[in-house]
Amino acid sequence: MEVAALAILISAFVGGFLLASRWVKHPALQILLGIVMGVVIIGALAATALGVAFAGCLILGSATSFR
Repeated sequence: MEVAALAILISAFVGGFLLASRWVKHPALQILLGIVMGVVIIGALAATALGVAFAGCLILGSATSFR
């Protein structure tokens, strides 16, 4: 499981650096923008996963309700 998490983390940052290299030509700004883009990509993946989990809870109708 750690290998999958590490692969997602590395691919998010590499993707961020690749996107940043297209927009900015200065190496220091590429690194900074790449890190920011990597964090944004990871945040988007987390938000998507939480959204899917929330939708699954709504569809399945959890047995423990707050009545």
